[in-house]
Amino acid sequence: MVTGVLADGPVSAAKVIEKAKADGIKRMTLRRAEEALSMAKEKPSMRGGRLWSIPPKVLKPAEDVQENSLSTFGDLEHLREPEEVAEVQL
Repeated sequence: MVTGVLADGPVSAAKVIEKAKADGIKRMTLRRAEEALSMAKEKPSMRGGRLWSIPPKVLKPAEDVQENSLSTFGDLEHLREPEEVAEVQL
């Protein structure tokens, strides 16, 4: 529910809380969703309330990602051509 309401960008906190209440979602459940989604909360001006939004996903730096050259199975990773299988069995 929360992600659907915030899918198009920032929404006022009051509207999110009102929608959650209409859907039968308790305030504590909404707070857990806020934490799980790491929602961004900002107050753009002195007038009006806070805006909630879901921050964009941040990609991890390259050093955190497994290299493409590593393989669990080595040369056996891909299916072999029928000719290759016949040569191995001989």
